[in-house]
Amino acid sequence: AWYCPINAQTTVGYVCGETMDGYHCSERAAAVAIRHLKAALETDVVDALCLDFEWDAHNRRLPLQLVQVAVGNCGPHVFDAQHVRNVLRIENFGSLMGLSVPIKVLHDARADTVTLRSNLSADFAFASLFDTQVAHRVLTGESHDRRGLDDVLKHWLGVRIEKKSGHIKRFMSTPGAWAQRPLPEEMVSYAADDVRYLPQLFKKMLEEAMSRGVLDEILAKILA
Repeated sequence: AWYCPINAQTTVGYVCGETMDGYHCSERAAAVAIRHLKAALETDVVDALCLDFEWDAHNRRLPLQLVQVAVGNCGPHVFDAQHVRNVLRIENFGSLMGLSVPIKVLHDARADTVTLRSNLSADFAFASLFDTQVAHRVLTGESHDRRGLDDVLKHWLGVRIEKKSGHIKRFMSTPGAWAQRPLPEEMVSYAADDVRYLPQLFKKMLEEAMSRGVLDEILAKILA
């Protein structure tokens, strides 16, 4: 197995690894990462499971390609669903999706829910969901209801992530691109960035929502 770590300072490699953080395309590496993530959940103060998924946006009925996960300071972890098919099984993260604890944190959960229903079950639904896209709209009063994660991170954390380069746009507009292997390094980094800062973003949004007394409003709009 060979590995290049996923972090904010280095270029991400398309990898298989037996290490805690990074990209996982073997069952063994994934099992180690899942144990670390579950352990992190047990000690995470806010008990939040941050998630994202990559699939072919041109055909959402096709299988999931990547599952990205972060918990507190543990992550990002990117699981290759082509090779690690058990990542969403009940004994791993599947059992957590329908529980009230932990909170599931996603950005634009509507799109992911559609895909998961075709991959898992037709009646799939997240329990205790916090959608940072909806929270941003409520907390800022913006009328734009589909604000991208890059704009939201810039607003709340002053963090810039690359979502709009020419290469990324070409990749995202190509049918079946996420199914190709090996994936371009830039796209593995792109996937990791989708959850890299979600724990920090959720914590800041939760504190703001509670201080202003609008948490119930946010949760109601997420479930609407």
